[in-house]
Amino acid sequence: MILRRLVCFAALAFLLAASSAAVARAADQEALEKRFKEANAKVDAGDFPPALEIYNEILEAEPTAGNVWVMRAIAKWNLKDKSGARADLAQAINLHPDNIDAYRVRGQFRYQAEDFGGSLADFNQAIERVKSTVDAIAANDPDEARAFEKNNAELYGMRAEVEQKLESRQAALKDLTHAIELKPDYVAALYLRGQLYEAEQRAADAEADYSRVIELSPKHADALTNRAWIRFHDLKWDEAVADGKKALEIEPNAAAALRVIGYSQFAKGDYADAAQTLAVAADADPTPGAAYALFVRHHALLRASGADQRLATSWGDWKDEPWPQALAKFITGQIDEEALESAAKDTSDDGELAGRACEMHFYVGLARKQAGDKSTARLRFQSALHTEQKTYIEDALASAELKRL
Repeated sequence: MILRRLVCFAALAFLLAASSAAVARAADQEALEKRFKEANAKVDAGDFPPALEIYNEILEAEPTAGNVWVMRAIAKWNLKDKSGARADLAQAINLHPDNIDAYRVRGQFRYQAEDFGGSLADFNQAIERVKSTVDAIAANDPDEARAFEKNNAELYGMRAEVEQKLESRQAALKDLTHAIELKPDYVAALYLRGQLYEAEQRAADAEADYSRVIELSPKHADALTNRAWIRFHDLKWDEAVADGKKALEIEPNAAAALRVIGYSQFAKGDYADAAQTLAVAADADPTPGAAYALFVRHHALLRASGADQRLATSWGDWKDEPWPQALAKFITGQIDEEALESAAKDTSDDGELAGRACEMHFYVGLARKQAGDKSTARLRFQSALHTEQKTYIEDALASAELKRL
């Protein structure tokens, strides 16, 4: 989470009363405002020590300037003085309990410290104060009230991040949707909602959010890669390859983009390209992610009339992953189907059992097809699909193989 600076000095409230004393101090007030803006510019530039000195100077003159305490906390936090930052935020809240920015910044600090419960409490406080302010303004000026809420849309996105960490997915989706309603070009909220839609297996909704992210931010490599995966599982091979290649233009050698391209090339029957892409993918990604790239690459090489020596020497990389080891041994002819089926059943996790069944049937199907036994291969590919493991690459690739039989 990125700390955005507090840009409006007037809203940061030295909170001087409209009295003759305040009028008399107008020149001093103007000078302090100028210094405050100067310090904020230094924070934006990452030049924290001189910013801290200026905030100290301002607070000596105006110790009740609430958001100067907030900005000083940001400077201290970035200078690794976390206890000092927390103390400054506590003082800001003590001086002005309705200071929305103080709660927001403390919520961000607590998020960074992985204090998700405390972070959620702070964002709740900030949002409650936004709502109270909106209600108070709305009676006289509905447009201004709406504008104020829009200006605080990011609070809902920030709270959603915390809710995601606390596994409150529905609450996070609700907050993200509200944030996007307030701020339709809120890229971070759109991207996070896309991820949560994927977790909810709402692929069409996720794809729509990723597409909107890409429209707003064409070089968003993660959105391109995630959309490529959705299109891969939707059997849209060419579109998946196109998205993956765009992602690679932004982040060369990104393993996830390389894999989705390679698997899509295999599904299309572009075996030589798939073998080359998946070799790079395996190099770019630590195990066991590399294992499945090598499994598919092995069969791509067989179909492209090439020889594969790499898979047979890779077992040691997965010594703590017995299931990928079993698949590797089967694919390279070291164990038979019966031994592979036995290994697939060696788990008490129902979800893991179904996933292994999908993978087992697919790779046995490839072996049967390679041996010329198309009827058994067809049955195996159909069995892989019947496991309903829609997020597994083997499910999509089994569909591609059935179309070729």
